Order: sequence, then C-alpha cells, then structure tokens
Amino acid sequence: MLVIMFEPDTPNSFFCDETESVEEEPQVGHLAIMWDNQCSAAIISKVSDIDYSDFTYKAKNGVWYRKAVRFRNEEQYNKILQSNVAKKTEIKK
Repeated sequence: MLVIMFEPDTPNSFFCDETESVEEEPQVGHLAIMWDNQCSAAIISKVSDIDYSDFTYKAKNGVWYRKAVRFRNEEQYNKILQSNVAKKTEIKK
C-alpha cells in the first residue's frame, strides 16, 4: 500500500471536523468564525487577541472562544452551526 501525504500550503492549516474541510487558523485582525464546544451558536468577528497558552481566541465583543477558523463564506458558517446542533442532539439521546 502506498500512502501519499501532502503538506498544507500554510502551516496554519488544519482539518476541521465541523466544516469537513481544510481550514486556516485565524490570526489577530482576521475575520473569523468562533465558537465553543458545547455552544450551539457561533459568531463572525475579527480576532482581537489569541491566548497561546490554551489556544483560545478573543472576539471584538471581548468574549473568548475555544474554536476558530478564518472566515471564508456563509456555507462554512452554516456547516459549523449545523455541526453544533447535531452534537447537541446526540448528547440528549
């Protein structure tokens, strides 16, 4: 068996389970989608700070979030919202 792995174009790229796509980690000043694990909501905001000790992202509203991806389009945002609703439904079962 031959396995070929490709390096991402940028070192800040990762596979996001919620969007099922390779996403870019946002930097300060980037427009990003931010959310928490147990939250059914996500926001779109500029990143105002990043705490690298626990990899949390601060939105312009002053709230810190555990997950963030650089904003690309509305479809990406909707996938994150749908993923969070699906997780909440699974927990209730």
